[in-house]
Amino acid sequence: MKSLLTCYLFFFLISSYAQENLTYQKPHKNVLELAEAPLAPSIRMDNKGENIVLLYRSAYKTIEELSETEMRLVAYVLIL
Repeated sequence: MKSLLTCYLFFFLISSYAQENLTYQKPHKNVLELAEAPLAPSIRMDNKGENIVLLYRSAYKTIEELSETEMRLVAYVLIL
């Protein structure tokens, strides 16, 4: 009985120090600048190599794109 009580006390003490109550933290300014850097454009060239198109894209989706319903494909694999 004494060892069981000791185990409960041990686990209670460990669980009380398991996590700290942290608030939201932002990374350093240099890290934020790297994460928010614009993406490099994609390059498309015609067959003759005369014309080039630079395609710029956003790193983040808009709220409208995120709120759209998704149609997912399910693939079934048959093992014979």
